[in-house]
Parts: sequence; structure tokens; C-alpha cells
Amino acid sequence: MFAVYSPQGLRFSGPLEQLRRVEKLSQNATARHTLDSAAEDNAFDNVSNNINSNVSVDANSLVSKKASDSYRAMLGEQGQPEPVYHAYQIMSKPVLMLRSDWQLHKVGQQFKSFPYQVFPVVNEYRQLRGSLSRQEYYEFITAEDFSEKFFFSRLADSFLKSNQETYAVDPITDVRRISQLFVEKNLNAIPVVKDSGEVIGIVSRTDILRCATSDPPLSLWC
Repeated sequence: MFAVYSPQGLRFSGPLEQLRRVEKLSQNATARHTLDSAAEDNAFDNVSNNINSNVSVDANSLVSKKASDSYRAMLGEQGQPEPVYHAYQIMSKPVLMLRSDWQLHKVGQQFKSFPYQVFPVVNEYRQLRGSLSRQEYYEFITAEDFSEKFFFSRLADSFLKSNQETYAVDPITDVRRISQLFVEKNLNAIPVVKDSGEVIGIVSRTDILRCATSDPPLSLWC
């Protein structure tokens, strides 16, 4: 299952085919905000306020029996073999995240401290609300009309707009279908979220390639 989040929360949840139809019918779709982190190879470090504290990821807590059974039924109807991997099995974790209520000077400290290019933006409950890239941040603070007082403004006020959207996936999403979305939307990484919207991991191109090379029988189709 795939999802689209905005600063207000969940906007869409459903299979890839439905996501395509919804986007095709939308006449006023805006540029999509995606995650293209360049440092997906390693598990991410913790930062202050416990927002990026390690999350114990247990398969049973992520994947309900109902979701698993529904997925197996769908594969049976389509005549497909059971997938080798799901998102929760290959995702990188824990994830370095930014809080939407952080002041910009604190956001800047994170960009200075870590080499990543794009980070998920979450609320106080670790629920996905958007993303922020290093390029966006530095373009903002180097603009001619930028004032130092903006360093004390909230991230949400400066960067999260109501029409912004960020793609996400359910933990039980098939890796092959994630690959399809990566190709169609030119994504480099996508956050993995629970039903509550809480970010629990991130799947990158590197994760998918590692999955394919570590298990040769896996056939990725795009």
C-alpha cells in the first residue's frame, strides 16, 4: 500500500494503481516533494529531543494478520508468486528526522552535523508531514530578503505548504511495486509509515539494489 502525506496529514492511501488514477484525474497537482537522501547505506543516528531515538521494529507489530492475508489474496488473484521482500524487511532504520516545530537555526545544526541531503519532517508524534532538502534550506537562508530573525521561525511556517505532498509506503508493500513508483516518480528514497502515520524507516534505491543482489532469485520488474 502507498500513501501521500501533506502538512495536514494523510491525503491518500491505497494500491499503486489507484494512486495513478487519482493523480491522473487531478487537474491542479503540484510538484511532488520526494526524499532523495544520499546517505541511505547506513542506519541513521539519533538527535536531540528523542525524536530520532531508536525504534524497535518487530515484524509482528508492523504487519497485521488482516493486512498480510489481504495482500496474499491480491497476489493470488493476479497469479503472482509471493514476493521475496516487503518494505519493513529491507528498510534502513532508525531514521534521522526533523520536527516541524523546530526553529530554523536548529534545523541548520542538523544539516551541519549530518551529510544527508533530504530528511523527513514529522510532528511531535513522529507522524510524517513533509520533507526538507539541504538545497531548499540553503537557498532560503541565502536569499536577498532573508533576515536573521527568520532563524527563530518554525520550520513548518517557512517550508511546509498546504499543497505539498510526500510519498510514503506501508510496511507490507512489495519491494517490486516500490521499484515501480521509484521509476515513475524519479524517487531516490521513500519513508515507511505505520497506519498512524508514524515514520519507522526509509527505503532507498540502495536498499532495493542490496535486496536484489543479496537474493538473486528476486525478480524486480518496473
